[in-house]
Amino acid sequence: MEIVPGGEVLLSNFEVLQILKESQSYSGGKHGKDPLATIRYETLEYFKRSPCNVQNEECIKNLVHALKPYKLTNKEFLSILNARPTAPADLAPLLNESEDHMTDENMADIVQLISEILPAPK
Repeated sequence: MEIVPGGEVLLSNFEVLQILKESQSYSGGKHGKDPLATIRYETLEYFKRSPCNVQNEECIKNLVHALKPYKLTNKEFLSILNARPTAPADLAPLLNESEDHMTDENMADIVQLISEILPAPK
């Protein structure tokens, strides 16, 4: 894990899941004296039921490429990646002032791309 000095760093749920899995292997998976063991366990259990559990680097890269024409901010993209909206009504709240730069057709297209590129959670 790399520590980046200063500034804001945004992580997707997929990235957090990978970090937690790595840290679990470093601690040997034991709950012994690790004060973060319970937090790590509960977070891993939550992520097992979320879209990030079935995502991989390739599908994320494909989604980045597919959504590039829509000029989303990093925060908007991460919100979409983490939530995996399945309808335009689910997508709209994830976009900052979506009515200003997104048409209903754009939002429907984005939802279609998400469903084609990101695997559905199990």
